[in-house]
Amino acid sequence: MSDKPQRRLPHFLSGSAPGHWRHLQSVYGHVDAEFRRHAAVIKAASWSLAPERCWESLRHESRAQQFELNPCPVFIIGHWQSGHSLMHELMAHDPQFAVVRLLHSVLPKCWVTLEPCLRRFLTKRLNHTRHVDDLPLSLEAPQGDDFAMAGLCDVSIYHAYTFPRAAELAFRRAVLLEDLSDEEVRVWQRTYRGFLQKVAWFTGKKRLLSRNGTNTGRIPRVLEMFPQAKLIHLIRNPYEVYAAQTQRWRELTGLWSLQSVPVESLTSHAVGCYQVMLQKYLVDRTQIPSEQLAEVRYEDLLENPLGTLECVYSQLELSGFDELRCRLQNAGSARPGKLAGHDETLLSSERELVANEWRFAFDAFGYSR
Repeated sequence: MSDKPQRRLPHFLSGSAPGHWRHLQSVYGHVDAEFRRHAAVIKAASWSLAPERCWESLRHESRAQQFELNPCPVFIIGHWQSGHSLMHELMAHDPQFAVVRLLHSVLPKCWVTLEPCLRRFLTKRLNHTRHVDDLPLSLEAPQGDDFAMAGLCDVSIYHAYTFPRAAELAFRRAVLLEDLSDEEVRVWQRTYRGFLQKVAWFTGKKRLLSRNGTNTGRIPRVLEMFPQAKLIHLIRNPYEVYAAQTQRWRELTGLWSLQSVPVESLTSHAVGCYQVMLQKYLVDRTQIPSEQLAEVRYEDLLENPLGTLECVYSQLELSGFDELRCRLQNAGSARPGKLAGHDETLLSSERELVANEWRFAFDAFGYSR
């Protein structure tokens, strides 16, 4: 485990409805005895925020649902720790986009109502950087929308960090939409679209910029919702992805887990997740029109962010790059921070594991084994 202080903020499920909290335990398993105090805090917070959730549903939800979205949203996808967070951080400076922020994700059912209180409460408690890398963290920092979805439904990869013994189940439900009925898939789609629509309404911008690594494995379902969506897929050297993922599982289960499980089993699980997700992506991408998909190497983005962004905007026929370039240069953000995994030295046995198990990715994306 990391030696950083743990649980500095309330669990991300604290803002969920009581029925949702009970349902998650029925799907992913009970809370271990050593974490019952944390579970009690989640339950208490869940009930205490019921008036705010009710008020927001009555006051704001209908207006958000009537907000018209641009039919060509941009979805940044890719396996976790492959660079989509970095791409999101850079593209969020483009003023044309409605961007999911950390503020929107902490309490997805009532952030509009509680915005002033949230700002006061969280600003003093947030770290300056994320737990797993040195990307900046603030209430205005771009946030992956699957984090918010964890508080709205049972289809989110973040449930794997809370219920790690059910990590495989959480992965297959969230990434592959397996074991879901057609009606459950439709409910997920309505919930997902509703959250994105609420963000767009709140920001007053019709075109969405979404980051969600989970969408890498469910592209056909995303395109059912947004047939004209633009997709930006980030790829990274598999050795570095493996190193970063090991760190990610240690950090995030340390923060949010309510079940005890050996870290070694989670690392093994991560190896299988990469295989399944990326192999499915390689099949699905053949069905995506070329003008709707751009593939970006993390290494290129880190080395030449502006040049890489310009190529992406050109390939996807996105307007506004000149404005983005000016904003990045003025903000001093044209040279981004690094993700985790750069400084990790893998054991020879780990390198052999990655080279053998992820051979297809080295071949498909042109990395040397």
